[in-house]
Amino acid sequence: MSTTITDIANRLKVSNGLVSRVLNNRDGVRVSEETRRRIHQAAQEMSYRPNRLARSLREGRTNTIALMISELDNPMFLSIARALESALHDRGYQMILDASLAEAWTYREHAGQPSWPVDGILMYGQPANLSDCLGTLAQTVPIVFLDNQRDTQNQAVTFDFYAGGRLAAEHLVRKGYRRIAYVTHESYLRDFHHDGRFRAYEDVCRENHLTPQYIIVENVFPRCLAALNTGQRLAAMKMPERPEAVLCLGDESAMYLCQGLRRAGLRVPGDIAVVGFDGIIEGQCLDIPLTTVQTPVVQLAEAAAEMLLARIKNPSDTGLLLVTLAPRLLIGETT
Repeated sequence: MSTTITDIANRLKVSNGLVSRVLNNRDGVRVSEETRRRIHQAAQEMSYRPNRLARSLREGRTNTIALMISELDNPMFLSIARALESALHDRGYQMILDASLAEAWTYREHAGQPSWPVDGILMYGQPANLSDCLGTLAQTVPIVFLDNQRDTQNQAVTFDFYAGGRLAAEHLVRKGYRRIAYVTHESYLRDFHHDGRFRAYEDVCRENHLTPQYIIVENVFPRCLAALNTGQRLAAMKMPERPEAVLCLGDESAMYLCQGLRRAGLRVPGDIAVVGFDGIIEGQCLDIPLTTVQTPVVQLAEAAAEMLLARIKNPSDTGLLLVTLAPRLLIGETT
């Protein structure tokens, strides 16, 4: 039989209410440090486990946050999920993961569940209409986006993709490259001109009198194979059509594109330079560490957790609506 708050109170000869307030970290509990220590020690010795359901019913909260994210086959998105889970755990919340198909950008199964048991939602994705995806939850549950702000009512934490794109493109220009191509996935074409990385690339090309060139990675799964094939396709291009350097949408594409180039007999960066975007650790573990734009994933997780939990505690006070985090250039050996 599981240990209850009453069992701990009886053992220590204190009230149930005092034990409850201490174990639940209630604000304003007037108790000596010695009593607090004894309560926590007894709870540990008696293997006390809090009843989350009872607490939820009592407080009207579940202490649970939903992360709605896609493309978990991409290491970058896994890094974001891990960082968010850690940030929420440190604040006394648990995270549940809802991963949508990469091409669907939809979570419509929740639209018919007005009482989905979460206190808030963190969303990384691009739903066309939030109400279609979440139904009444879009109006009743606090939401923080992790990529772009949807409207003035929703809060968001994002990276400065435009600044990152400029860092990468300007680095290649400084290295003396003139034929610089932008590599993106076919599925991103619908948002091509809304992508800060792409706009920065075009601006840098225009400012330096360079001709933009676009390399499209086909929608072939797994995406690592698609990027590998793209590298081999690039290697087969005749000069001067073949670019001297490429700026990739993400590190995953850059890593496998490098592999494709090298399998085809080209040297990186001797024959073609490669820059990624994300800064995932996998890119630094290659035999030739990747030059990339590093995005502060832990900082994003901390800021998003703070923003959402503040909204949960005080729904009428939105605080900051948008937090934009600055990336930095991490120079490896591929440029």
